[in-house]
Amino acid sequence: AVWMVRRIFGRMSGRAARSRRVGRQQPAPPPEPAPTKTLHRDPWCGTYVAEDISHRLDEGENTLHFCSQECRMRYIAKQRRSAQA
Repeated sequence: AVWMVRRIFGRMSGRAARSRRVGRQQPAPPPEPAPTKTLHRDPWCGTYVAEDISHRLDEGENTLHFCSQECRMRYIAKQRRSAQA
């Protein structure tokens, strides 16, 4: 009788385990990596700032990127003082 009970319950647990394995959902694929943004160093304070939110200043062929309008204005003022000297 014990053998018969083990056999019946053993088959039931085997079916349950198989049905659990078959019914499992596939793991979700990893999310796509975010596109990388180009960072530029603010020439006045040294902060790195993303190109799309920077305050720009074109100097000839170069474009400078500033973290804030304040840093941009300080840089311009310094350049003017240097040019006058």
